[in-house]
Amino acid sequence: MNRITALVGWAIVALVITTPAYAVPMFFTTPDFPLPGSTGDGLVGAIYTGIDVDNLADARAHINTYSADSAFLARQVDYPQGSQDTVVVPGPPTTFNDLLGSDAASLSNPAVGNQGILNSIIQFTGYFSVERDNSAFPFSLGSDDGSALLIQGIEVIVNDGIHPFPGGGAGPQDVAFQNAGLYEMEILFFESQAVAYGIEFVLGDFAGNNQVVPQFLLHSTPVPLPGIISLMGIGLAALGLTMSRRRKEQGVCGRARSIIPAGENPAPAR
Repeated sequence: MNRITALVGWAIVALVITTPAYAVPMFFTTPDFPLPGSTGDGLVGAIYTGIDVDNLADARAHINTYSADSAFLARQVDYPQGSQDTVVVPGPPTTFNDLLGSDAASLSNPAVGNQGILNSIIQFTGYFSVERDNSAFPFSLGSDDGSALLIQGIEVIVNDGIHPFPGGGAGPQDVAFQNAGLYEMEILFFESQAVAYGIEFVLGDFAGNNQVVPQFLLHSTPVPLPGIISLMGIGLAALGLTMSRRRKEQGVCGRARSIIPAGENPAPAR
């Protein structure tokens, strides 16, 4: 678990995290799609504004009922950008332009960039790239306020409630993947109190030993779009993943989950 090696085209990028053993690993076996021929571009972000939200249940109920106010391309889940292990305490009302930094340029509805982030939800959807069989990753998700990480619809990290960064449920959680490929991923985040804000998705922990999950492991779509992803493509990707997830929750799409209990894994990844 101390070394994570990702094969990217002809280059091998080693992400070395020197960490202690974490929680009992969760195992996933079957990817949703094979690996594409290119590195990742990031996740699709969907913004919902003007919501009285105090927990993840409120956030999920709103997402399942209403359409997003804007979509954007999140190259990494690290907001405010570059604010490692910290959040910003706002003075004047903080806007989505402030929160998203350079990623705000991809907003499908630029007017949302000028809106305040208080009482809002951001849903990140897409795919996590596992480049080699029997790979394992120590995930942590810090936030102010609440957040959750799901892989193939399975809750991996639940960091619920109104709390300061990083939150008591931030992880780390070891996750092992038996087979290479793209695995559906969702990160849910809500901001409820005008005290501080931020979210960070990392490899490692929040004891100063981490690295933000890099863009090349995050894919907005299973098949790369030509050139820079279009705003229409971002919106369609968000809609497609949302509708797929709703069908699964309603029992219309009955694909068996690929997770197996840790004790039954025949060959734990290292």
